[in-house]
Amino acid sequence: MRVSLPVAGLIVAVAGVLVWWAWPSPERAIRKELAAIADALTYPPNEPPLNAWSEINQVCLRLTPDVEVEVNTSAFGRHNVRGREEVRSGLLAFRQRINGARVEFPDIRVLLQPDRTSAVVYVTVQARTAGESDPGIQEFKLLFVRQEGRWRIARAETVEPLR
Repeated sequence: MRVSLPVAGLIVAVAGVLVWWAWPSPERAIRKELAAIADALTYPPNEPPLNAWSEINQVCLRLTPDVEVEVNTSAFGRHNVRGREEVRSGLLAFRQRINGARVEFPDIRVLLQPDRTSAVVYVTVQARTAGESDPGIQEFKLLFVRQEGRWRIARAETVEPLR
């Protein structure tokens, strides 16, 4: 059976697209992790406590055990958090104080490092709490590292916007 040159070219092109789609690039994998984090940080008013615990654990699975978080905002002040357990405690306290929130990452820029085992990610976080008409917007710089076959956040810090 002979295959014509155009048919062979089409087969190779389709195979290439399938491999590209099935083989997750680091950037796509990181974006997928961020989408899962945004989903887990979004919750309705009067959320059952068990749901909150489950979603916070989903966020914590996407962090390295020794994660470092530095937040400096006018709304929340300056906070330094070290480790998954402190992040978990902070998120639980936040959910107890705030009755419902919607979190989105409308702007993500991934800079894969030459070693391909880490990436610096600049992300815009847009959060709207229940009852608020305007969202809060904050820029973050994240350091993702590849651990145990997954991309995890090792460091997060707020970034002052350019004026």
